[in-house]
Order: sequence, then C-alpha cells, then structure tokens
Amino acid sequence: MGGTQTQMPKQHSVSSLEESPRSVRRNRALLQAARSVIEQQGYSAATMARVAEVAGVSEGTVYNYFKDKQTLLDAVLEAWAMPVILAIEAVMEARKTPSETLRDMAIVHLDAMRRTPEMHLMFYREGRWVGYLGSRIHALNKRYVTAVMDTFHLARQQGLLAPSANAELARDMFFGSLEHLGVRTILAKRSLDIPAAASELVDQLLMGIVKSQSIAVSLGKITAHLETIGRQVAQIDLMSRPLDSKP
Repeated sequence: MGGTQTQMPKQHSVSSLEESPRSVRRNRALLQAARSVIEQQGYSAATMARVAEVAGVSEGTVYNYFKDKQTLLDAVLEAWAMPVILAIEAVMEARKTPSETLRDMAIVHLDAMRRTPEMHLMFYREGRWVGYLGSRIHALNKRYVTAVMDTFHLARQQGLLAPSANAELARDMFFGSLEHLGVRTILAKRSLDIPAAASELVDQLLMGIVKSQSIAVSLGKITAHLETIGRQVAQIDLMSRPLDSKP
C-alpha cells in the first residue's frame, strides 16, 4: 500500500513506543503529517508513502508505527475526536439546565465541523464503516451519545419532555439536525451564526415539537367547545322566538 516494498520493517511493540520519548514524538509527528494530508488533499491522498514524505521519514518508518493505512487513520481520528469529546463532557460537568447543556453541546459539535471539515467528513465517510464497532473511536463516540442521552433523561425528569417521549428518538433528531445543518451550511462553505443556530435548534427540538403540539391540541379543543356553545346558543335563540312574539 502506497508504494513498492521489498521488505516490511519490523514494528515496534506498543509498550516500547509508549516508553520511549523519541517514539512518542515520532508518533505524534506521523499523526500530524497524516492529518495535514487529509485536511489539504483529502482522505484518498493519505497513503503511507505520502504521509512519510510529509513527515520527512522513510515509508518503512511509518510502517514501524502503524501496520497499515487503516490503523494510521484510526489513530488520526482518535486524536482528532478526543478534544471534542472532552469538551462535550466539560459541558455536562457544568451542570446547566438541559436546554443550555444541549445548546452548548451543539455549539461544540458545529464549531468542530467549522474548524476541521475534512476530518469530520472522513469520520462520517470512512471512520464509521471499516472496523468501527468495538474500536477506540467507537468508544469515544459512545461517550458523546451517553452525554446526550443523559441530558434528555434529565429533561424528561424536569418536565421538559413528555413522560412518554422516546429519548432515543430525541437523540437521533438532535444528531440528525446537527449533521444536516452543518452539511448545508458549514460544509457548503456558507456562513452560520453557530450560537444562534444551536439555540434555535434546541428550542425547536424541546419546545417547538413538544410544547407547541400541546398548545395546538388545547386550541383545537377550545375551538370545538366554542363551536358547540355557538350551536347551543343558536338553538336557544330559535326556541325563545315564539315566546317573544306572544301578546
């Protein structure tokens, strides 16, 4: 992959890489080189040979640290995702109201899309299909999902969601709305007021769907009652006319 090789270099053990400061620095340099290629040229250009060229090392050195392209790109995705997940968990730890928490999570998510669009695209196009289940990037994503689910459960406990509301469906609506919003604006290189958009999205999800439906049902019942009263008044009026006409 990425060029002709006559002999595959011997890979370092994970423990030796972690124990050696020089190996740690080299590992970081290779990850940065791979990410640079992805962000500037796209996923398909991030071959082992190209990463080696950008890092200023031999292709064999890259294979010393990563057995293949998929292993390398998984490590790149993990390094990219970790700060985002930590930011999401920091939002949870702030213990704001559920709506404020979801808004701040949405801001973190959309801002990550704005700052690293190519990485975001790689994650959704490549990172979630090849060897995703059980991977470290899968574990990181589950931490994000858990934070969102916990927030929706809290919202239901506080009466923001109906007791019968499906938290899993609300979660899917939250993530789906974020992705669609980000794709049609940020990834399309259109301007977006992220804080305002995040607030509107969460308000629509929590209030526009749940509360406005309740109001609509109440208004419908009131209208029906008024129509019934109107018919009764009309009947009383008709019944009273003969009495009024007596001398």
